[in-house]
Amino acid sequence: LFAVIKHAEAAMRASVGLMELDNIFHSRATLNSHTLMHLQEACAQWGLAVTRYEVTAVDADRKIAEAMDLQAAAERKR
Repeated sequence: LFAVIKHAEAAMRASVGLMELDNIFHSRATLNSHTLMHLQEACAQWGLAVTRYEVTAVDADRKIAEAMDLQAAAERKR
């Protein structure tokens, strides 16, 4: 179980690394499916079947959240 959890974390980080920051917050379904695919491949070798993976929340660092808010405000003003 510990190995599956750690692999899920690594797979999710890899999936996040492939996405644009704005898309991470709006595309949880894509993040879920990419992570699930990686988990299924790894866990099959261990004799486990993973059928679901769900990201429930994505929390940005405070400075990143502030920068995103400023960008959104600038786009609205434009």
